[in-house]
Amino acid sequence: MLSLIERVAKDVGETNLLDRIQDACRKQQAFCFGTEDTRIVLRPDSMCGTPYVLVWLGVSTRKDALAHWLPHVQELTRMAGGRWLEFYTARKGFIRVAARLGWERLPNEEGLMKFRIPM
Repeated sequence: MLSLIERVAKDVGETNLLDRIQDACRKQQAFCFGTEDTRIVLRPDSMCGTPYVLVWLGVSTRKDALAHWLPHVQELTRMAGGRWLEFYTARKGFIRVAARLGWERLPNEEGLMKFRIPM
């Protein structure tokens, strides 16, 4: 799993990503969960006073991980008062899967594709 997290850090150009995530989780600014084959980190945020949740990290060796975990992540987002979920990625393969699951593609930010799904 660590190699997948390192790959994400490299993709987004953030070599200290794991340290930032661990620090945020310790300070209860982010929530990490998963299983043997999946790790997900959610970070509540707000935009213009409207709460939402950022999927800060999502890595898995499971083929259907996004479809499998999305309902759980949506429930956690609702529990946190989030109006939507956001996700950034450098992986082009996410485009088809995201559209099939109801994610809207937004304009890219800092070289990363941005997706949002309303609650």
